[in-house]
Amino acid sequence: MNCIKVGDDDVHSEFHKKLEKEGKLTKKLDEKYYEDLRKSILYWDGEKFVNYPTMNRRYLQIASK
Repeated sequence: MNCIKVGDDDVHSEFHKKLEKEGKLTKKLDEKYYEDLRKSILYWDGEKFVNYPTMNRRYLQIASK
């Protein structure tokens, strides 16, 4: 799987706005926020988390049995 876009729902965005008004959050929910979030996704390769899309190495081992 390769994440190509990240978004939210109304509950999340309304809660974020509430916390912004209370001064508890400083980041804005904008395209940069979502793109940074997308780029920070880690993928499990079967041994460790990596920052690029990869197939779990153990999947091939289990699938071939």
